[in-house]
Amino acid sequence: MKKLLVLLMLVLSLASCKKGEIGPEGPAGPAGNANVVSKIFLPANITWRQTTLYGTNYVTASLDLPEITDEVLNGGSVQVYGGFFWGDPWSALPLSYYESGRTVHFSYGIKKGSVTLRMHYSNNAAPTAPGIQFKVVVVGGQPTQ
Repeated sequence: MKKLLVLLMLVLSLASCKKGEIGPEGPAGPAGNANVVSKIFLPANITWRQTTLYGTNYVTASLDLPEITDEVLNGGSVQVYGGFFWGDPWSALPLSYYESGRTVHFSYGIKKGSVTLRMHYSNNAAPTAPGIQFKVVVVGGQPTQ
């Protein structure tokens, strides 16, 4: 059995590779991650609007991101992070935390070209615009079949 295995490996190593010319070098690719975009939105550049959805008081904000394409919606991903006050640089949304006798809820939705941020309080009081920054990471991709 050992001789057969050695003979098989010898035949494969001799038959599988052929010497040939090296092909031309391809064009240089873009620097960094070609299919990943990260953007930070500062509080001064975010416009919050009060609204009511299904009886719940919210503030919402729309962030323009032309990088969110049909390709991203069908095969990539979008992550949103908030720069909250407790010291960690970024916390992933959705996120809820307890503050001043109520729970604060942050979430988001995505569509082609934008992210919608949403915030509401557990006691359904009319929320005020948060003074925090947000980071959005868009990862391109292609769906697999």
